[in-house]
Amino acid sequence: MQPMLVPRAVGGWRYEYPQYVCISTNYLLFMLAEWSLPIEKSPLTFNQLAAYLNRPCANPTVKAVCGIEGMDLAPFKSYS
Repeated sequence: MQPMLVPRAVGGWRYEYPQYVCISTNYLLFMLAEWSLPIEKSPLTFNQLAAYLNRPCANPTVKAVCGIEGMDLAPFKSYS
């Protein structure tokens, strides 16, 4: 999906991606972000990406898989 150019609340324009991107892409991105948390520049240092990665934390499938894998969702839940 292509980003949409939308007006900002206070002047200018910004690119916004549709809220619903391919679900398998979301899961892959989420898992890659989880695995890359320990690196020097964590994905959570990017505000827009951190806010985006917060959304899957509410998904029951993501919760179940992370529970099985012993993965902590707390770092992602702290961003909104």
